[in-house]
Amino acid sequence: MSDEKNELRQVNWTEVFSFTHIFKSFRMAIHPSKLLLALALIALVWAGGHVLDWFWCLGGQAAYQGEIENYRTAKVSDFAKWKQTLLDNRVDAAAALLVQAKTEHRTLGEFSNRLPAALLPAFSERVRKLNEKEKDYKAPDLDEIRKAAKDEGWSDTLGKAEDVRDEILRKIDAALELDGGAYKAARKAVEEQTLAKEAKDKQLKDLKEANDRVPSILTQYKLDFARQAKMVRGEGVFASLVAYEKLCLREAIAAVCRGDLFTGMSEYRGNQARKALPAATVQWDAFPVPAVQNDPRGFFFYVLMGVGGFCWLVCEHWIFAVLLLVWTLALTALLGGAIYRIAALQFAREEKISILQALRFSASKFLSFLTAPLIPLAIIFFLGFLLFVGGAVGSIPFVGEILMGALFFLAIILGLLVAFLLTGLVTGLPLMYPTIAVEGSDSFDAMSRSFSYVLTKPWRSALYGLIALVYGAITYLFVRLFAFVALSATHLFVKWGVFGQGGAIDPAADKLDVIWQAPRFDCLFGPFNWEAMSGTQAIAAVLVGIWVYLVAAGVAAYLVSFFASSTTTVYYLLRRKVDATELDDVYVEEAEEQMPAQTPEAAPAEAPADKPAEGESKPQA
Repeated sequence: MSDEKNELRQVNWTEVFSFTHIFKSFRMAIHPSKLLLALALIALVWAGGHVLDWFWCLGGQAAYQGEIENYRTAKVSDFAKWKQTLLDNRVDAAAALLVQAKTEHRTLGEFSNRLPAALLPAFSERVRKLNEKEKDYKAPDLDEIRKAAKDEGWSDTLGKAEDVRDEILRKIDAALELDGGAYKAARKAVEEQTLAKEAKDKQLKDLKEANDRVPSILTQYKLDFARQAKMVRGEGVFASLVAYEKLCLREAIAAVCRGDLFTGMSEYRGNQARKALPAATVQWDAFPVPAVQNDPRGFFFYVLMGVGGFCWLVCEHWIFAVLLLVWTLALTALLGGAIYRIAALQFAREEKISILQALRFSASKFLSFLTAPLIPLAIIFFLGFLLFVGGAVGSIPFVGEILMGALFFLAIILGLLVAFLLTGLVTGLPLMYPTIAVEGSDSFDAMSRSFSYVLTKPWRSALYGLIALVYGAITYLFVRLFAFVALSATHLFVKWGVFGQGGAIDPAADKLDVIWQAPRFDCLFGPFNWEAMSGTQAIAAVLVGIWVYLVAAGVAAYLVSFFASSTTTVYYLLRRKVDATELDDVYVEEAEEQMPAQTPEAAPAEAPADKPAEGESKPQA
């Protein structure tokens, strides 16, 4: 009898190494339905945040340059003093800006200092002629303007300064164009000189180059005033938070791609330690600007920086934070729940449901999705309230102190419960939505499963999370590179068909550069050049910006979709390890189980048991 040999023909690597299932997340994340839902989620959160910004700015509430970074690094009391000093100085700063504007309106000295020397004599002469018409001119009095500003408020004073700025711009235009324009007058003066032809041609060439730089000089002049006004007025709370978090996210992803996780943690601890030191007195002229770090930092450093930004929002603008949180959670419960539902069915059964079906599921589970992350927070705040009551009882003289000492072990127990809930919330939060999407359960089951899976298998959870993080960073950079190449190619080929009319930003620029700045890998869409645009160019910039912003938002939508896909995959893997549940086990509603009716085919008649089929011999007894 020959020996039989067993031959290994194929290895199911996804069963040998279960973490390889996470690599399916990219294919799941680029599903069009999930991307559209994520794009809608981002757009609606962005719109809601800017609406809140508008209302807050009406009430005089804003964020100021370097405020978030200052909050993150400064001592609480010193940050409060810095903020109060800044707010108190707004009236004086607005008054000083108004005085500066009125003085500039008379002399145009600051703009003149920026002009090329070849144009300066002709420009100054035209300014003198314009000033002769202002017979009732009176030099601005800082004390008088400051006194009026205190009565009117910084906002009205700043509005007056901006009105004077508009008059300055009209006067500059008049000085450049009066009697044929400063350039023509300067050119005429050169031509009337008795010079050799080569020398005269060189002067005329230099004069032409100088005149070509005037539009960009004027744009920079406008921008400088706009920056000064912005330092007084501030910026929207949501806009400041988004800009800060985008910086942290970009640097965190870059750190993951470098394989750098913990660099900078000693620096972060040093910043936290320095918060206990007294801060220097802050003057308005010394407006703090976040220091630019040349050395790269690690992933967790930027994660903690991002957390500091949200802490700033909660502590400094808590009503804004509550409204934004409610709006974001409601949208995430509806649109995000639909994304998770699509991911759950796609992973388990390779089924692709429609957006309407996914939204119907998330709407039916809306309260579960909405309250899942809130229940642990509510319990934590309740335990904190009990500790607060215990502290209040301990404030009672004599009896309260004895009771607090005797029952302090209860406070320790409550503190341990808070620590447990916080740990479970931070580590298990990404698994709450997958639980509801996969099991069709409620928020309590989501909290129970997410906590138990992570705390039962902490190292496996950490491994899955790390693999998803690295893989997600790599795929995100690929998606961003794809979008960057697409936008760059569009900008390049369109630019070839556009000629000139971009001198407002640079003599070598054209109209497209004014309307839409060339994209960069780290900035797919830069800020609008409002100060350099005409009316029609501004309209074109808005229309172009809508489409370019959609591409940039699509990259952010991929992040949302990948996060949902990867966390759903991790949930399936942990559930199988902890509960021994198969990966294809997913909750399906009755409506989803219904299949189109099929006409049954007639089954072939079976031969009788005692009658052999054709071609077969009858078995012998």
